[in-house]
Amino acid sequence: MNVFCLLRAIRFQLTQSLAKVQFALVSILSPFSRCTSGMSRYRPSSSSSRRYQEGHECQPIHTISELLEFERHPVSWRSLVHPLVARSGSRYLGERYQEIDFNAGITDFVEDGTRPQVLLCHDFKGNYLTDRFINGTTGGPWVDYRFYNWAAVDVFCYFSHSFVTIPTLQWLDCAHKNGVKVIGTFIIEAGNASFLKDILQSEESARRVADALVSVARICQFEGWLLNIECTLDEDKVPLLIDFVAYLTRKSHERIPGSLIIWYDAITEKGLLSWQNELNSQNRSFFAACDGIFLNYTWNNQSLERTDNLIRNYYPNRKLDVFVGIDVFGRGQTAKMDTHQTLATVMQFKFSVAIFAPGWTFESLEESMKKDLLTPEECNIRFLKLNDRFWNLLWRYFFVRGPRELPFYTSFCLGSGKIRNRLGKSEDRSWFNLSRQGFQPTIPYAPPREHPAAAVYWTHNFESALDGGSCLRLDEVHPNCRLFACHFRCDEDLLVAYAFKRGSAAPERIYYYLSFAALAHHPIAIVDIGVELVRKDVATPADHVLLGAISLMTGFPDDRDRLRHLTTVEFNGERQNAV
Repeated sequence: MNVFCLLRAIRFQLTQSLAKVQFALVSILSPFSRCTSGMSRYRPSSSSSRRYQEGHECQPIHTISELLEFERHPVSWRSLVHPLVARSGSRYLGERYQEIDFNAGITDFVEDGTRPQVLLCHDFKGNYLTDRFINGTTGGPWVDYRFYNWAAVDVFCYFSHSFVTIPTLQWLDCAHKNGVKVIGTFIIEAGNASFLKDILQSEESARRVADALVSVARICQFEGWLLNIECTLDEDKVPLLIDFVAYLTRKSHERIPGSLIIWYDAITEKGLLSWQNELNSQNRSFFAACDGIFLNYTWNNQSLERTDNLIRNYYPNRKLDVFVGIDVFGRGQTAKMDTHQTLATVMQFKFSVAIFAPGWTFESLEESMKKDLLTPEECNIRFLKLNDRFWNLLWRYFFVRGPRELPFYTSFCLGSGKIRNRLGKSEDRSWFNLSRQGFQPTIPYAPPREHPAAAVYWTHNFESALDGGSCLRLDEVHPNCRLFACHFRCDEDLLVAYAFKRGSAAPERIYYYLSFAALAHHPIAIVDIGVELVRKDVATPADHVLLGAISLMTGFPDDRDRLRHLTTVEFNGERQNAV
């Protein structure tokens, strides 16, 4: 093959200096096996996996008595939840977010609490579908909705119309691995309105239910609740409801560090079911009692102006706790493939945003997929193209966060596949398990619609994989294309490795050893990782590279002298190549 994958655009930062490093090739032991084993403490052992058959499922809670009994009979999968991974500080990458700029100066990390937040509310055909199975599924459909643009998301809400919606293990793992908090849904609608009366019989009964909700979140290891009360209530019971919200918020903070309780804008302080589409005197008491409000979708500019005025006058430090709702299906606003236009309006006001039902990018295609008699592979390609274009149109408005902790490893797996590879050993059975999704790149894959380049930067490839069901396919890549915005502190030497495959050739593994001996007394960090596709003059348009995995781990400074080749990173106050 006449193409070569080069992981070379790594941007280091030291005080006021930046450098781009070219690596020397070094042959040492494989970091892929080491890094994978280094993360094994987050994975169920083979013995614990055997306890959960494929049919074991995650389920919601349907009654108050079930909720109150939950702590006595907790779910069996609670010990399998992946912990929440720490991410880098927030960065705004601007219009050219896909390219690394080595002349950009010092990277500005923004405190998360000082910029708009993004809440993703996942309502997908009622949920508890293929994602409900503890160990996923094998031998069945592998093409379904998958979310993978985690870098811009702060909170993931798993939504259904069941009384107490507990996020499934698959979505918990998937979000937590990518550093995103997860909240469940507590919902009462007309069909179960009697539940609200039972809960608010007294302060004691209300607090007993609130305590149970805290226990569910703590035991299942997620970070809070969306409260969705969509039924009328006697006005004299509203103070009890407000106390319930405040008590739940306080107890959640005490027992679950970093937890969030978000109120949905539906019921008013008079007990009426009346969506305000703004923060005003009819719902502000609920907002004051919790961590934030999710505004309904039929707002307009005047609604946001009134909300802005109220915040400025009464809650000057809580503007970012207002999540303006956007329904991707288009209820109340311009949405679908024009969602970016509505998002731009929200960002002008500098509120946070709640994006509801992003699974539209899959649901909207299902009818045409059936009509056109598409194969699973064709369905998957059609979904990925639409989904990538959708998120690319939004990306310029978002702050992003990337990986921070070492060891770091990803195979770019999306959590499903028609095959499953484990470091090159293939199983020819289709599967779906979001728990196996790897850490995803910081940016969407395809260029924006108006981008002059005709070729995409990369796509997911499901025909081959190093570890999982997919990898990245690179057909044409900008020389400094950003793969990850990150913040890896290099307090010790670093071992960088990646695996790739040129067409049908055998996989290749490249290892770089970076020595920071010359900077022992100066803090340094990697803030960007990029990728380049190098083409020879005789390369054809069909030539491509499959990028299978990337690994970063701490090196071996005590054994530097034994290495035949290494790269020494140095700075002299100006940008220069390492030597």
